[in-house]
Amino acid sequence: MIRRLLRLVLLTLPLTACTAPLQGPTVDLATIATPDPVPQAVRVVPPPAPGPTVGAGRMRAWVPRQVQPNGDTTEGYWMDISLAPPPAETVEPVTPMPRAPKIHGGQKPAAQSQPQIPAQPTVPPVATPTPVLPSGLLRGSQTSPLRSLLGGQ
Repeated sequence: MIRRLLRLVLLTLPLTACTAPLQGPTVDLATIATPDPVPQAVRVVPPPAPGPTVGAGRMRAWVPRQVQPNGDTTEGYWMDISLAPPPAETVEPVTPMPRAPKIHGGQKPAAQSQPQIPAQPTVPPVATPTPVLPSGLLRGSQTSPLRSLLGGQ
């Protein structure tokens, strides 16, 4: 019995701490929940490339120094590039190419003066019944093996 009472006291003691009033100043939770403002990134504008500036519709590109396998070097330089698309290129020749004459192999084409005979429509073949051996052609008293399969006597 004492054990039960001791358990009851030990279990209720921690719960009483939850019912005590909180101490301290009241805090507005909405201000705490709002995120901090993100600082704006400051972009540093690079200085313009040395040399003359390019006009509208063009751009400049830097080609770095290149060293060839045999040891020759080409120093870096600025290249002026147009932004307009290149002109359309055609692959076909300007003048048409002559063609070889057509060679007919086998039969010669029919003459134009002869009238064409229209082809007659094909008639599908008519199904013919399967021939049956006459009974006189069998040897002796043998019966046809097909009769037993077909239900004959």
